[in-house]
Amino acid sequence: MIAAVITDHGAILPLVQLLAIGSLAGVQQNAASALRRLALDGATAVVIIAASAIAALVQLLGSASPTHVQQAAAAALACIVAAGGNAENASIIAAASAIPALVELLLAPGSTSEVREAEAGALANLADDADVAVTIAAAGAIPVLVGLLGSDSTAKEQEYAATAMMQLAWKNVENGAIITEAGAIPLLVQLLGSHFADVVQWPAAQALTHLTFKSLPNADTIASTGGAVPQLVRLLGLSSSAAMQEAALGVLMHLTYNIPQNVVTIAAAGAIPPLVRLLGRNSSAELQVAALEVLMDLSRRRNGYFAITIAAAGAIPLLVQLLLHGSSEKNRQSA
Repeated sequence: MIAAVITDHGAILPLVQLLAIGSLAGVQQNAASALRRLALDGATAVVIIAASAIAALVQLLGSASPTHVQQAAAAALACIVAAGGNAENASIIAAASAIPALVELLLAPGSTSEVREAEAGALANLADDADVAVTIAAAGAIPVLVGLLGSDSTAKEQEYAATAMMQLAWKNVENGAIITEAGAIPLLVQLLGSHFADVVQWPAAQALTHLTFKSLPNADTIASTGGAVPQLVRLLGLSSSAAMQEAALGVLMHLTYNIPQNVVTIAAAGAIPPLVRLLGRNSSAELQVAALEVLMDLSRRRNGYFAITIAAAGAIPLLVQLLLHGSSEKNRQSA
């Protein structure tokens, strides 16, 4: 509501004009920060774009600007592209040559963590658009973003870099190959650890899901990375959110697909009890289907050995309930 009132009183254009080269750095920073906050309102973001703010903000990403101005400009661009999930905003920002400028800033020696966080956040939001994701990869951003997944990075850098990996790998085999070649898989597995916040773990798990889709080599790499499977099984636990459980299940489904040795690894990590629990009524239909997929792969292996373990974990009554009352046709077919 406040953003709308400010917009109605004609404040956007004067703020954009204050971004101009020649304004004091502190004025530019404050104007960019104000536009960032205003852009959280989707309707206001449209007005900001119409006032030619994008070109002015991209110009402030250049090396002539102080780091605090670069950070404010990048953060404003991140909010504008995220406003209302508007894919058109991403295309407009990309067309203004923002992506090379953002990548160059990430590569700049001596850049601060605050600047890197803002740059990575902007790229993560931009990568939500499939066409822009191709542009980001072509600009050489992926190896730089993979570097931000490491332990030397801040939690925000890791969060935004993992989110970018998740977006860039979505339905894009070429980007997935670049991400894998850049060494992202072991780093993403590390981000599944219990000492990381959900906002880091979730995009890391989603990125691994996308990277293992129809990629047996990547599935093997994850399964053979120390601690990966136990971490994924841990994320199926009661302390995890439904979104986290679903993300972990996505990876496990791809690990078990046509790779018998991974099935043994997953079962040995204690996956069967939490998978069976996820068949219960407290789980969403999506979780139930995903758990069923993994359990079916397990039950087909080792001459039915795991089927006995699954039954002993209490699966049969839950499967009957799904058959009788399942909320989706796929649930009933799987049961």
